[in-house]
Amino acid sequence: MKNALHGATMLAASFAIALVTALGVSGPQGFTSQGNVHLPTTGTYSSLQAVGYMNDAWDALLTCNKGPAAPVNALGGTPKAGQCWLDDSNATLLVKKRYSGAGWVVEGVIDVASGVWSPPVGGGAATVTAAAMTDLCALPAAFQTVTGTTTISSFGSACASGVKKTLVFTGAATLTYSAISLILPGQTDYLTSAGDVIEAVALGSGNWRVTAITKISGNAVTNPAVPVSTVFYFDGAEVPPKYALGYGQALPRADYPDYLAAVTRTQAATRASGSDTLTVADTSKMGAGMPVEGAGIQNGTTIVSVTPTTIKMSANATSSGVSNATVFLHGYGTGGGATTVGVRDCRGRVLAGRDDMGGTAATRLTSSYFAADGKAMGASGGSESKTLLTANLPPYTPSGEILNGVITASGSFKYGWDGSGYSTSPPNPGVDFPRVTNMGQISFSQAPSTFIGAAQGGTSTPSSVIQPTGISDCIVRVLP
Repeated sequence: MKNALHGATMLAASFAIALVTALGVSGPQGFTSQGNVHLPTTGTYSSLQAVGYMNDAWDALLTCNKGPAAPVNALGGTPKAGQCWLDDSNATLLVKKRYSGAGWVVEGVIDVASGVWSPPVGGGAATVTAAAMTDLCALPAAFQTVTGTTTISSFGSACASGVKKTLVFTGAATLTYSAISLILPGQTDYLTSAGDVIEAVALGSGNWRVTAITKISGNAVTNPAVPVSTVFYFDGAEVPPKYALGYGQALPRADYPDYLAAVTRTQAATRASGSDTLTVADTSKMGAGMPVEGAGIQNGTTIVSVTPTTIKMSANATSSGVSNATVFLHGYGTGGGATTVGVRDCRGRVLAGRDDMGGTAATRLTSSYFAADGKAMGASGGSESKTLLTANLPPYTPSGEILNGVITASGSFKYGWDGSGYSTSPPNPGVDFPRVTNMGQISFSQAPSTFIGAAQGGTSTPSSVIQPTGISDCIVRVLP
């Protein structure tokens, strides 16, 4: 009986709808998209009118109260929390709204021409504390303030794929780059500053991609055209942002992580307890005096010498094993230590290309004349002047004039003839035929000889060996 009555009712309703459609009859609101969503509770109306009221209500529900003005068709004439409204005041951009109990909130926009649904990015604001796993989806807010300085390696896995979060940081927190779970611009870790804003999108399964980083300073996050540690000569009045003068100073490692990574070399090293030798894969760019750090390596240890695959240290290893060792190519800087990294000292120096770039030494800067290792990064040699020594002169034979001393004779001869006595006069040749009876002695002497040569050499004044040179500031890029 009940089923029969229900069937009769449905048949009557269908007949009424068909009749209303055929006759063009509707309820009080007509077939508008904002018809009342309730039946009148006072007055008398026919079943046909009731059908019209219901059709109006169904049409309003199906079209989300489509119309240019906010609907007032709910019971009591005021909107209800959760009620929807499709605002068609702009026929090509339909705005879907929902009543929150306090006002109409935009849920999204329908682009009629392109058929695209564009939901808003919103959901209020919230605060989250930086942690190794900073869960951005613990709260629904799309805009979140991140406090604290703890290193962040994950944004959590509670968000569905495609969820977007906007983060503003209040301090220096490091985001750890991962090619899978936390993809960052520049493919490197990023140290935030207070006021930096980051846009992050969930990729699903706890993986995130940071799509944008807006630095509060307005500077670019990375500049691939000028890598960190690049050296320039600069004539400007002020050192530009992200650069530092190169005068051998010490920089805090915590403030310049990208520069620290650029000017150090880290690789696996094999050590033995009590030995001063590390075995590594490559020692290029390394040289004596550079600090070396790592497990089992004493504080303050420096390089004494290198071979292509070994490092001789100034102190013995304290343990055996294989672990990373880090070499500081420019040292710790003047006055620096275990928390600093050094900057190249360009003062009064002209830069030259490393002698073994590409793996083969050109031997144009050798220790014999450069007075330093031309294969070591940051090595410095040469001098402003040169004083010539005898050994620097070419071989030569002196020439000049010898003056002989005066020759002096002393003493005499005596001559004698039979029967006529002695005479000091010589005989008369051809007349006298003397017979020498007594010959006196005569001696000769000469004054010392003197060599007078042409003047040679100079006064040993040092000579300049400086090439034609112009003066400029040397600046080093220390921030990305």
